Amino acid sequence: MLKVNRKKLPLAVLQALGAGAMVGVVAPVANAQVQTQQASPTTTVTAEEVQKFSTTVTGSRIPSANLTSTSPVVTVGAQDFKIEGVQNVENLLNNLPQVFADFGANESNGATGTATVNLRNLGSQRTLVLVNGRRLPAGSPTFYPTDLNEIPAPLIERVEILTGGASAVYGSDAVAGVVNFIMRENFQGLQAEVEFSVTPQQMRQFAELSGDFNPLHTDAAFAAKTPFKERIAHGALGLSIATGLISRTGQLDGTALAFLGIDEWKFLGPIRFGDTIRVRSVVLEARPSSSKPDSGVLKRRIEVLNQRDEVVQAGVFAALVKRRG
Repeated sequence: MLKVNRKKLPLAVLQALGAGAMVGVVAPVANAQVQTQQASPTTTVTAEEVQKFSTTVTGSRIPSANLTSTSPVVTVGAQDFKIEGVQNVENLLNNLPQVFADFGANESNGATGTATVNLRNLGSQRTLVLVNGRRLPAGSPTFYPTDLNEIPAPLIERVEILTGGASAVYGSDAVAGVVNFIMRENFQGLQAEVEFSVTPQQMRQFAELSGDFNPLHTDAAFAAKTPFKERIAHGALGLSIATGLISRTGQLDGTALAFLGIDEWKFLGPIRFGDTIRVRSVVLEARPSSSKPDSGVLKRRIEVLNQRDEVVQAGVFAALVKRRG
């Protein structure tokens, strides 16, 4: 007679049933994964397609005066002065549609020798001119509007022009609007700027004079394979142009005795053909000479910039100059 353990039998049945249930659950999941993998073919997305459907937001947090002001405000930055290449303030302002040409370089009928701004052709006497939010005095004893020649263009950081009328705040001299010049506050010393355009002919002349015929400067096919993608001017040519431009500023006319040297001259970027480069000269130090009592040592920081306001070369020039008196 076969004996069966009653305790072991139910346990074996439960284990068999549990294994069958697990198989029944795992099998559909595995089958679904296989079907999903088969139904999802691999796709390749190119970088151009990503850029086509991508959205880039820039400047969303930059404050704008027009968002809070009840009157329209136009802002002209220092970069606009450099792009225009103007040497006086009224020439750039006259390019704006809000400004009517008034006394200046191109208007002198009955002029008083001053340069003025006339908003909306309501008269320069109805246009208020401010510097850092403060009123400027009259242009002359016989002419009330402010003389713009008193404002140096290189020191302007930006110009804010309000053309909706501000007589309720500033009085009747602001019926046409307000022109507020915001000046640079971190400037020290003396600054002068002159400009020069670089051409391939000048590069060729420099190569013949110096004997530097590096293909990066003379061979267009070779230069096209470099990271610059085109021929660039010699770095020493940029330095030579910088010294010539500095002499044209007239800073040391009649006082320069000797050129002492260049400290830490750096080539920060290429000078390309067609670039308009300018030199910015700022006095860093002026002290008496320890060896020559009638002379002094002048140090200036020289920056060579292109038309995009990029500093391509920079360093410090030291010169021996005559002392006053």
